[in-house]
Amino acid sequence: MLALTAPRVHALNALHYRTLELDQPLLARCHAALAGALRGGNQLTREELWAALERAGIAVGSGMRRWPSWCGATSTATGRPPPTIALGGPG
Repeated sequence: MLALTAPRVHALNALHYRTLELDQPLLARCHAALAGALRGGNQLTREELWAALERAGIAVGSGMRRWPSWCGATSTATGRPPPTIALGGPG
């Protein structure tokens, strides 16, 4: 389902991404930093994830750019960030 809807969601969010200066290279760096931080089953809070992004040289700052939904860190049930975030496993 995500593969089918992702292009439309990204197209609808294009202006928001530009406003926050989120381009594909930055998003790829974000995903790599978050995957590394969550490797091995780590479960991290938003603050810990923001720190991981900062360590990777990705300026998080404050305000909307600090909201982690732009890098996929949202609860599928509520659309809001969960208290802790972990990579999903198989299944």
